[in-house]
Amino acid sequence: MYMKSIKYLLSCLALGLSACSDDNSSLQQDNDSKAMTVKTVIMGSSRAMITDTHFPSGSALGITLVDNKDGVLSYDGLTEGYYNVKYVSSGTYPNQTWTAADKPIYLSSTDGRAVAYFPYADEEDDFSALTIQANGQTDYMYSEWVKPINNLNSEAAFEMKHAMAGIRISLKRGSYTGTGAVSEIRLASTALGISGTLNAVDGTISDVTTGEINTYMMQPVFASFNVTAEDYTPTLLMAVPVPGVRDDVTITVTIDGHIYQVKGLMVQPFYSGNIYTFKLTLDNTALSVSDEVSICPWTEDDSASTDNGGLLTPVTPTP
Repeated sequence: MYMKSIKYLLSCLALGLSACSDDNSSLQQDNDSKAMTVKTVIMGSSRAMITDTHFPSGSALGITLVDNKDGVLSYDGLTEGYYNVKYVSSGTYPNQTWTAADKPIYLSSTDGRAVAYFPYADEEDDFSALTIQANGQTDYMYSEWVKPINNLNSEAAFEMKHAMAGIRISLKRGSYTGTGAVSEIRLASTALGISGTLNAVDGTISDVTTGEINTYMMQPVFASFNVTAEDYTPTLLMAVPVPGVRDDVTITVTIDGHIYQVKGLMVQPFYSGNIYTFKLTLDNTALSVSDEVSICPWTEDDSASTDNGGLLTPVTPTP
């Protein structure tokens, strides 16, 4: 009877130690740091450098990680934190991976939230005040917060949204009998800016500087082309939308050395992530424009017109 009691006590003790071991293992797992994995998808493919809903190999994001608490700008008590960490893509979807260019982001059991922007820039140290410019025609993107993430939920899946407004100028030959070589396209409006400040958390734009946007900014992307009679030839320019401002758009096109202008009456402001298409037809005496400006999300579907931007008034060419 005594030996049976001893065996019973030893078996209970063994079970208790096993349970403790399991608890410690679970606790250890909770406390172990784990490298964050990054995935991306572009909400609406880009008409500029990105031609798909995923980034090409070699693209670079800037990522910031902080505690998942309002007002906390560090992660898990780290004094240096994770600010503007550069991650670079390798390969193509669906086998694309993102790797830190230097030190990767490690997650603990502390809940965090991460935000990303594109393209990465060394000088950016504030994800809520990123510099964006029409010069260079860069397709700036932002993600908003991804949360919560930790060592047990370590994948940060960023849905990248377009910060710029796209202005598509589509040209078609009417009765015009000249060569139809287009050498420059310019846009001017107080509703469109050449620079501004982007908040990657909510996509808001502020401190916009207005000015003329022209195809010189697109060099060497922009090349002269001939206006054809078969179909509209589109050229996309990107601009910084001025929040809440509605204004006419002056479109100036140089064709065969002659300057043509049309003025658009927009009935609403320009918005980030939309493409606004102006259809122009070149005749012998003037450049005319369709009275409908199609507005669609930043996708490949040109038929997704959702609104009429306003009426355009044709003018005669300047000799």
